[in-house]
Amino acid sequence: METYKIGLSGVLGKLTLDDTYLEFRSFLGAVLFRVPRSEVKTVSVVKSTFTKSFIKVMGAGAELGSAELPTAYAYKVQDWITSSIKNL
Repeated sequence: METYKIGLSGVLGKLTLDDTYLEFRSFLGAVLFRVPRSEVKTVSVVKSTFTKSFIKVMGAGAELGSAELPTAYAYKVQDWITSSIKNL
């Protein structure tokens, strides 16, 4: 199981990737999305405002999960998810 804390000490949330699921939790512990790891095909970043972007986890033609993050962190999350999925 791999964990990635977003922001300083995970203040923006935490991603967890295990053999079965990719899960994104907020700082307070609420699950923003939980998707089967085998269904994840691509991860994209879509700008929503000047400083914010949506990270979107895509499956076979469908959006499996999304969350709004600061743009700099969205690109870091995208890199982490794509590299971690390739390693498992």
